[in-house]
Amino acid sequence: MKRFTTETFFVPLKVSEELGMMSVKGKDGKEKRFKTRKAVEKYCRENRCIYVEHKFIFYR
Repeated sequence: MKRFTTETFFVPLKVSEELGMMSVKGKDGKEKRFKTRKAVEKYCRENRCIYVEHKFIFYR
């Protein structure tokens, strides 16, 4: 039996000199989140950005 669950998602970031780092917003105004590293890497290659990985571990 598992004693914990994990949740991982990837958030692309735009880097600009005047504003610093900002998360990329979607059409709905929320930050974009990807479930797989492959998807976010493809998005960042096309849009020239970097990404950060968020990993949450929930203990029971």
